[in-house]
Amino acid sequence: MASKLTSREEDYSKWYNELVVQADLAQHSDVKGCMVIKPYGFAIWERMKDVLDGMFKETGHVNAYFPLFIPKSYLSKEAAHVEGFAKECAVVTHYRLKNDPNGGGVVVDPDAKLEEELIVRPTSETIIWNTYKGWIQSYRDLPLLVNQWANVVRWEMRTRLFLRTAEFLWQEGHTAHATKDEAVQEAEKMLDVYADFAEKYMAMPVIKGVKTESERFAGAVDTYCIEALMQDGKALQAGTSHFLGQNFAKAFDVTFADKEGGKSHVWATSWGVSTRLMGALIMTHSDDQGLVLPPMLAPIEVVIVPIYKGPDQMDEILDRCREVAHTAHATKDEAVQEAEKMLDVYADFAEKYMAMPVIKGVKTESERFAGAVDTYCIEALMQDGKALQAGTSHFLGQNFAKAFDVTFADKEGGKSHVWATSWGVSTRLMGALIMTHSDDQGLVLPPMLAPIEVVIVPIYKGPDQMDEILDRCREVAEGLKAAGVRVKLDDDDTKRSGWKFAEHELKGVPLRIAMGPRDLEKGTCELARRDTKTKEFVSLEGLPAHVRSLLDDIQASLTSRVQDRLRDNTHVADNWDEFLVALDKGGFVSAHWDGTAETEEWIKQQTKATIRCIPYEGDTSPGQCVKTGAPSARRVLFAKAY
Repeated sequence: MASKLTSREEDYSKWYNELVVQADLAQHSDVKGCMVIKPYGFAIWERMKDVLDGMFKETGHVNAYFPLFIPKSYLSKEAAHVEGFAKECAVVTHYRLKNDPNGGGVVVDPDAKLEEELIVRPTSETIIWNTYKGWIQSYRDLPLLVNQWANVVRWEMRTRLFLRTAEFLWQEGHTAHATKDEAVQEAEKMLDVYADFAEKYMAMPVIKGVKTESERFAGAVDTYCIEALMQDGKALQAGTSHFLGQNFAKAFDVTFADKEGGKSHVWATSWGVSTRLMGALIMTHSDDQGLVLPPMLAPIEVVIVPIYKGPDQMDEILDRCREVAHTAHATKDEAVQEAEKMLDVYADFAEKYMAMPVIKGVKTESERFAGAVDTYCIEALMQDGKALQAGTSHFLGQNFAKAFDVTFADKEGGKSHVWATSWGVSTRLMGALIMTHSDDQGLVLPPMLAPIEVVIVPIYKGPDQMDEILDRCREVAEGLKAAGVRVKLDDDDTKRSGWKFAEHELKGVPLRIAMGPRDLEKGTCELARRDTKTKEFVSLEGLPAHVRSLLDDIQASLTSRVQDRLRDNTHVADNWDEFLVALDKGGFVSAHWDGTAETEEWIKQQTKATIRCIPYEGDTSPGQCVKTGAPSARRVLFAKAY
C-alpha cells in the first residue's frame, strides 16, 4: 500500500509530487529532465487525446505528422521565434556512434559530423511552414487545417512531472487562411474548443483572454489563452491559441494566387495543449487521499472488488465478477502466452481491418529480434509477389530483466528475475496497406480503415440547381453520419464533378455517391464502388442501411481477393530446381530446410530469398532440404521480401 500523502495544507507542492508517483501516473527518468508516463497516467492522457481529436475533426481539421528534426537554418528565418526558443533547444551534431577502440563502450564517431546541425523540435512552426510552401499555391488550397500529435523537447533544468519537463507530449494545430479575419476567427474558435473541453470533460472552469505582449508566444501577433485556478490559489495556463499574422508566411515565403489574380502571403494560426493538462486535472480535483478523476476522463470508471472468506466462497464470487472483468499474471508460461496473444491481435487487425490475410509463424534464429529468445511474426504477400513482415511479437525470456536486474519477490519468498515480452507494429503497415489493395488508378482502402468511407459529389449546372441539390446532399450526409458512416460532402464549387471523381478514386474512398437534377426528381442517387468500379442507381429511401451493407461487402470482397492471391501464390518445392522456378514466379515457397544457419545464409546470398517464418500451420511432415538433401524436420516459408 502507498504511504500516506502529505496534506495539501501542509505542503501543496510536495503533495502533488507524492500523488503523481503514488497514484502510478509518472516517475522521473534517468534521462535528466524527462519523465516516464506510466500506463495508468498514459491511459488518462489517451482519454484526453481521443476526446480532443474528435473535437478537432468535428471542426474540420485533419491530422498529419512532421519531422522531429529541424535544420538549424530554419529557426533563423523568424527572428522573434528563434529568440524565444534558442535557450531551450537540444541540438544534434552527429549521426553515428562507434565502438571505443580503448574498450570504453560506444563513442561519437568524429567522422559522422552533420553538415548542418539539427534541432530537436521545441515546436514545429518552422518545419511546417517550410512544408506548406509546397502545399499552398492558390486560394483553392485554403483554408489548410492541420493538427499534429507529437512530442517536443524544451530543455528544462528545474522539472516537475507533467507541469514542466524537458520532453512532453502535446498536439499542435497549424492552419493557413486567405484573410486576416479568417485566421483570427480560427484562433478564437480553437480557444473555444479548449475551453469547452476543459469545462465539459475536465470539469475545470476556465477564464478566456488575451496575453500581454511580453507573454505572447514567440512570433505571434496575439496569443489567446485559457487560465484555470488550482486549489492552492495559483493560476495554470491550460491552453493557448495564437494568431500568427503573416510572420511565418513571410519568413518562408508562403504565398497563394488570390481571386484577383495577384499573389498574397497567407495568414496563420497555431494552437496547442500538452500533458500539462494532466497536472491541471490532478491539482483541480484531487484531495489528501489521492486522485479524484471526472468520470468522462477516468480510464476506469468502475472497479469491482470481490469480497470472500476462504476458497469455498472465492470461486463463486470470482466467477460472477469475471463476467465483467479480466485479470492478468506474470510467469514464464504467461510471458510466452502474452507474446503469442499479441501476435494474434496483430493478425486479427491485419485480417479484419486491413483486409490483408497473413501467415503466422516463428522466425529462425538468424531472423530473430536482437535479444529475444523467440520472435513470432505475421507475414503478408504484396501484389508483386514479395513478402512483407507486418508485425512481430518477441518472447524475451529473462535477458533484459537480468541485464537491468529487474526482480520481484515471488510467492515462495525468494527473488526472481521477471519474464518479458515486447511487440510492435509501425507505419510500415501503411506501406502494406497500399501495396496490398491499390491499383493503377490509385489507392484502394478497406472501409474499416478509410478516413472517408463515402464521398458525396453534387452535380449541377448553375446556381439555380446548386442550392437545391446541395441541400439534399447535406440531408443525405447527415443521415449517413447518424448511421455511423464517415462521410464527406465535396461541395467545392471551383472543381468539376469529373475532377472530383478522379481525385476521390485516387485517394481510395470506398464508395462514391453522385446526385444530380434527375436524381433529385426520382429520389435516387448513383453509387460507385472503388474496389470493383461498378455503379448502381438506388433509392434514397433506406440509403444508410444500403450503404452500410455495401461497405461491409467491399471489406469482405477485398479480404477474399487477397486470400485468393495468397493461395494462388504459395508454391511447394521439393528440390532445388523446383525451388528456383517457384521463386521466379513470386510469392511464398514452402520447402524443406535442414535447420542450419549456413544453408539459410547460402540460399539468401544466392537467391535473395529469406526464410520468412516457420509457419504455425501447414505441412509439418519431415523431409529433405531442397538445397543440401540433409534431413529436415518440417517445411518453412521462403520468399523475397521488403
